[in-house]
Amino acid sequence: MPTVNLADPRVKRTRQLIFAAFNEVLQHKAFHDITIQDITDQATLNRGTFYDHFTDKFELLDHFLREQFHRYLDARLPTMRSWSPRQLSAFVLAILDFVVMVHHDCRPSDREFDPIAQQIVIEELEGIFQRWFRDPAFPVRLSDATSKTAAAVWSWSIFGTAQQWNQKLLAGTAQDVTERLTQLLLHAVAVPA
Repeated sequence: MPTVNLADPRVKRTRQLIFAAFNEVLQHKAFHDITIQDITDQATLNRGTFYDHFTDKFELLDHFLREQFHRYLDARLPTMRSWSPRQLSAFVLAILDFVVMVHHDCRPSDREFDPIAQQIVIEELEGIFQRWFRDPAFPVRLSDATSKTAAAVWSWSIFGTAQQWNQKLLAGTAQDVTERLTQLLLHAVAVPA
């Protein structure tokens, strides 16, 4: 993996340029057809600069999706870093909307990276939930093992529910589904609503 100083403003600008170019190229080509040359041409960078930041287009996709996911959450939930039942409900609703948005914006030919996106979202959700479970404001103390298990359960439950709802396999509005799922998640770790 390339080693760059992510705190360096020049590195941040270059990565943003690469992300923007990648996003633009994705609008016109299926992911499997995209080449590094396509991305660097769009970004007006040389291939060496690309490889200073990413080993290949799959690593770029991983970083791009993680950044897009966090930008989306930061815009929707600026205080998501702290725990509360209300925050969980807002979080569930945001994930429902995110899954709908991603599937709406993806062309059918780009469904090939659905498993990659799923893995990324699940990993990011698990990290957020593990931080929440360690938050002193969280009303239940969980062991490390239970915290990891609960984070996995919450992550898969939210993502799976969002997928099911997006495919019209679950009835109700986003708010209805959010309320039902939030209650189930709180019950799963014995948190009063």
